[in-house]
Amino acid sequence: MEIRLANLPKFLTACFKANQVPYIVSPPGCAKTAIVNQVSADFGLPVFTFHAATIDPVDVLGLPSLDNHQTAWSNRPTILPSEDTPCVFFLDEVAQAPIMVQNILAPLVYERRAGPHRLHPETRVVLASNRDQDQCGTTRSPRQLLNRAIHAEVTVTPEDWFDWAMAPRADGEPNIVSEITSFIRFKPSLLHDSTDTKARAFPSLRSWHMLSDLLRAND
Repeated sequence: MEIRLANLPKFLTACFKANQVPYIVSPPGCAKTAIVNQVSADFGLPVFTFHAATIDPVDVLGLPSLDNHQTAWSNRPTILPSEDTPCVFFLDEVAQAPIMVQNILAPLVYERRAGPHRLHPETRVVLASNRDQDQCGTTRSPRQLLNRAIHAEVTVTPEDWFDWAMAPRADGEPNIVSEITSFIRFKPSLLHDSTDTKARAFPSLRSWHMLSDLLRAND
């Protein structure tokens, strides 16, 4: 389903309460990681982030060994969170991962298990990725993995962003400096525009936040 960025916390909260797996798909730089961290904090759960695009299957299963002429994975990979403590297992860049890795993630998503290695039964799993049209190196995910999650494609609107950008930080200053919010009110189409795929950089929620920090630190 398609949801506005402002409604993403509600969507994640609903999935967490039902112990279902959300799959967030969005353009790059849309603050989905920050929102996952925010909702996880509301549930009192630490976040264990796992960038699926940077790993191999052995990073999840561990290296095999022979035990009495049988293959065994005796050592739990440190890349996996503890089986003893619940957490939020955030699997980012899922569609950028090789198909072999995505196949291994399927039982991890549904059964909280990778080979003999299990997660705490109360661990919440969150999947995230960019869209195919964003040209971020995505591949078509296996259908058995897709069928184990509840999908939300995030849309970004200036109205949602303004509510957050103008809200005060702990020091009383707005999250985004006024020079940028004023400019986006003048050119709202430039809040997020990744259509020029040959450009080295492009405007996004992330890049405007970076520029705001740069301006704030340099009068």
